[in-house]
Amino acid sequence: MVAKRQAEPDVWVIEETGADELLSLGTEAVAWLLTLQRATTVDERLGVLTDWLAAQAGVSALRFIDQAGQVRADAGPEMAACSWWRIAGAEAAGVFQIGDDGAVDVNKLSLVLGAVAPLLRGALAYECAVRRARRDPLTGLQNRTAMAEALAAEMDLVVRHEAPLTLLVIDVDHFKTINDCFGHRAGDAVLRQIGERLKAHSRTGDLLFRYAGDEFVVALRQTDEAGAEQAARRLRHLIERAVIQHEDHIIRVSVSVGAACAAAGDTAEALFERADQAMYRDKADATRIRLAAGPARAAEPPSYGIHGQ
Repeated sequence: MVAKRQAEPDVWVIEETGADELLSLGTEAVAWLLTLQRATTVDERLGVLTDWLAAQAGVSALRFIDQAGQVRADAGPEMAACSWWRIAGAEAAGVFQIGDDGAVDVNKLSLVLGAVAPLLRGALAYECAVRRARRDPLTGLQNRTAMAEALAAEMDLVVRHEAPLTLLVIDVDHFKTINDCFGHRAGDAVLRQIGERLKAHSRTGDLLFRYAGDEFVVALRQTDEAGAEQAARRLRHLIERAVIQHEDHIIRVSVSVGAACAAAGDTAEALFERADQAMYRDKADATRIRLAAGPARAAEPPSYGIHGQ
């Protein structure tokens, strides 16, 4: 057996299974391991594992919870009784909750989990690296790379299903002055606070990005022109209400907001450009939030149909 109990009741620590140990389960186990290796994502590998454990080790229910506390697999009926299995190592990849109705072959289960442990750890590490590559480390929002990918997918939905989509571009006014007067750490504090406010007050389906420097982008799904104006006003108000303390200084900021609604014939780049230009017009006149119209027809200037007070 390649697992041992911890001090806590019903917790097993999974050690990695050697090739000879896995061969003791027969050629079917080797074939299963090859299938598992061909799977690349965490979810694919957990699916293969769940199917094999049900067939070969008598496991009727399985749940896997990753290191972030997210349930990544949940198969089988409710567990009246269960045991917990943790992959060995300082950086735990997560824990398995295994339904235990008395029919589980603990030796087989231990060997199989030991075989999947390094593969699952590798897939989780890759997934984490990809997430980090798409996150802005200062604010925790998605970055410019993630934005390009996400907007391409959203524009596909606009084209295929005519799903309403609005883009807000938010820019901090006089950000260079904040850095010059209070220092770059104060500027960082301002950006973090804006990121926190956007996360706290956006809808579940909204997509949030730090585009560059002091510029943020919010993609509002299922949002038309009326909803765009309301969202732009609300987010500007929430950001400008923030009282940001840095060392002995109290900093308050204002922001400029531009908005554009996706229309037929749009691309993600064109939609962003219109929202960005609307933001610059708003920066010139901070009493108004302007909504850019759809792409202008040939020889026809664009119009801006929503004006604030």
